[in-house]
Amino acid sequence: MVFHINSWRGAKIGFIRGFSKEFPDAQTFKLEENFRSTGHILDASNAIIAQDQSRIPKTLYTRKGAGQPVEVLQFSYMSEEADAIAAEIGRRAASGCAWHDIAVIYRQNRLSRAIEEALIQARVPYEIG
Repeated sequence: MVFHINSWRGAKIGFIRGFSKEFPDAQTFKLEENFRSTGHILDASNAIIAQDQSRIPKTLYTRKGAGQPVEVLQFSYMSEEADAIAAEIGRRAASGCAWHDIAVIYRQNRLSRAIEEALIQARVPYEIG
């Protein structure tokens, strides 16, 4: 029996997609339950993942409940995006959210400097981890 567990760090999707062809006797165990994310986040993730026609079918689910709705914003420039992030963090902090309860996960590493500069300009305390 062969077990294959994938990690998002450094994974080569071609290896994963071709695994059952390479090892036809292997048994597949889909790890579909997500213990961290809420339903709205997983619904958005599933909708994006479903666009990949060559994906291995699976549907992520959670028992955590729906959670807050996902909000999608679009910007033309990195600086606009960074300024909006800093403003939103400031708004949340002003309404009582603790700084340590806020995290920014960015989609491209090149955004990090623009976000950092916007946080400095807005006097938002931050750590890069």
